[in-house]
Amino acid sequence: MARSSISHALFVIFAAGLSAGGSHARANAPAPASQVTVLGLPLGGPLKPSPRVCKTEEITAYHAKAICWLSQPVVGKDGSRAGLVLLPYPESRPEWAAYAEVYAVLSQAGNLEWLSLTLKNQPDKHQIADSISKRFGAPSQAPLAPNFIYATWRQEGLQIDQACDHRLCTVKFRLEPTAEERAKANAAYEETLRRKAQRPLSP
Repeated sequence: MARSSISHALFVIFAAGLSAGGSHARANAPAPASQVTVLGLPLGGPLKPSPRVCKTEEITAYHAKAICWLSQPVVGKDGSRAGLVLLPYPESRPEWAAYAEVYAVLSQAGNLEWLSLTLKNQPDKHQIADSISKRFGAPSQAPLAPNFIYATWRQEGLQIDQACDHRLCTVKFRLEPTAEERAKANAAYEETLRRKAQRPLSP
């Protein structure tokens, strides 16, 4: 599946954090799945119907019959679209994901490439990790600390990243990055380190 420019930019930002922790995607990772259902949505596949901007009453009631944009999405140079969305049927999702802030990226063809959920107000990070593990097994990386957790799952060509502190959690779902994307992300991280090293140490 072709990656959108917006999706790649998000991946570069998040992969920099992975590299900082010394973690890299497996060199022999399986080929990305063509489509994986996540939270009732076809990650890697088309959304039908194509999302429209939510109606005011859908936002105020927090209820929509189909996924919709909370405002006009940002359109990339390649035609990809990205923005906050309202997901339908919260009762069909785990409690931690039912009312999360959701950011989505769609390719020009309308395929769902990326889902990012932000949970505020001190969410239970261990409950989230346990919920994900029930379907995808134990995370491949999961350092734990009293006020922070980072975990990664890789299965069926899907990559899931959870990052939490004492205030909020972010959970990202995406098809596992290609070797080219990993190389670009690592290069971007090395450039970030180079620029950081050039900064003065004192004012």
